[in-house]
Amino acid sequence: MRKNPHTFIFLSLVAVCCLPVTFGCQPKADKGEDVIVRIGDKVLTKTELQANTPMASTSEDSTLFAENYIKLWVNNQLLYDVARKNTTKDDEAEINQLVDNYKKSLTIYHYQEQLVNEKLAKEVSDDVLEQFYKEHKDLFREVLPKDSTSFEYIKPTVREMVINRKKMEFLKKIEDDLYNKALKNGTVVFYN
Repeated sequence: MRKNPHTFIFLSLVAVCCLPVTFGCQPKADKGEDVIVRIGDKVLTKTELQANTPMASTSEDSTLFAENYIKLWVNNQLLYDVARKNTTKDDEAEINQLVDNYKKSLTIYHYQEQLVNEKLAKEVSDDVLEQFYKEHKDLFREVLPKDSTSFEYIKPTVREMVINRKKMEFLKKIEDDLYNKALKNGTVVFYN
């Protein structure tokens, strides 16, 4: 890695704080991967760094990104450790509730995306797109170049609009069906 003054300052701060941070490639992770940084029992490996590093146009860009990623990873681990030590039981209960809510939202989102992809991939034909385009040409006047009426040029935008509309309708129908079914079979019971 390229040396820079920020790395020296950062390492100095870590040393001053007397935190158990280890840099280097000598230790091996459980899977035999080279470890770049270790903080307590948490490690950042070369494999993880490479998986999170986008393709850069120059090696200098790659190096800069890697340095920034490593610094961010270290900062996140250090902050998390301090935050955990200063979290009360009430805070922890609230955090757990937020995590549960977020997990539910992600699970629902993932399921809805699967349903939409399975259903809409079959329904959105070129004929449907062309019909939508013809019915809503006015929507595309800002997008199309002047004096152009080419459907092929605008087709990706039309596809996205049609899919979004169908997606909203489809998901609303699923929610309504689930709600009505749950009311009918007694899964959901309202009390006065």
